[in-house]
Amino acid sequence: MLGLTACSGSDSSALACTDCPSFVEIPAGEMMLGSEPGPDDSDGSILSRQSYSISAPFYASRYEITHSDWRACRDAGVCPESRVGLRIRFWDRFFTPDERVPITMLTMGEIQLYIGWLSARTGLNCRLPTEFEWEYMARAGSTDEFHFGPASTYRDANFDDLATCYPEVPGERCRPDPAADARDYRNWLRSVGSYSPNAWGLYDIHGNASELTSSCSTGPGSEARSVASTDCEYFVVRGGSFVSPARLSRLSSRGALAKGTLDHVWLGFRLICDAKI
Repeated sequence: MLGLTACSGSDSSALACTDCPSFVEIPAGEMMLGSEPGPDDSDGSILSRQSYSISAPFYASRYEITHSDWRACRDAGVCPESRVGLRIRFWDRFFTPDERVPITMLTMGEIQLYIGWLSARTGLNCRLPTEFEWEYMARAGSTDEFHFGPASTYRDANFDDLATCYPEVPGERCRPDPAADARDYRNWLRSVGSYSPNAWGLYDIHGNASELTSSCSTGPGSEARSVASTDCEYFVVRGGSFVSPARLSRLSSRGALAKGTLDHVWLGFRLICDAKI
């Protein structure tokens, strides 16, 4: 179901440098964001229903930023080596030897190095989205709990539906025999683009790696704020991850992480760049 006053997204050639991520253009428009909290949703864990408008189009990375994307910045001498090569053995099971998996385990300072490098490469102002911008582009006009409909299963996104299942929660349905389909479940990061994109061509909106936003929070359960910053005490994270159940991967689900704890194995990021007018 659509609740949008805008055109659909389109491919962008404005960011077509050979070592840049793939981007799509997100149209300006007005959209309803948020959802009604369910009985098991804690205070502040769901963005409340509200209208939100974008006055000018912008570009958004088609995928979460990957190891391949990061390597270009590293090879340019700007970004450090990723922690995946330095991780202790415990983390091995969360990664596959694939350059197309999202880059994780980064600090805000390291992410800002990549953003500065990408801005210089494109000549555009690239940045983390606010949580309102994130949900606007994630919904792509959908008014459902997920961009593909009102409910989700493990076939729709990379989230943890083997470990936790909440059949009584609206928006989540469980498969009848988890063991029978275990081969289709991966308790680790998967290559970006493994599932269907939203209506504007953005992949992995739900699950895989949670996505960092630039919106500040006063902590878990706080009210949403649209002000962007790189120096929040707590940052809002969106989208859920491979360790999240489906109900925490809904379009309006939100969490918060302290600035000093952003280097989680399950936290990645997607960037937006302001379009030239």
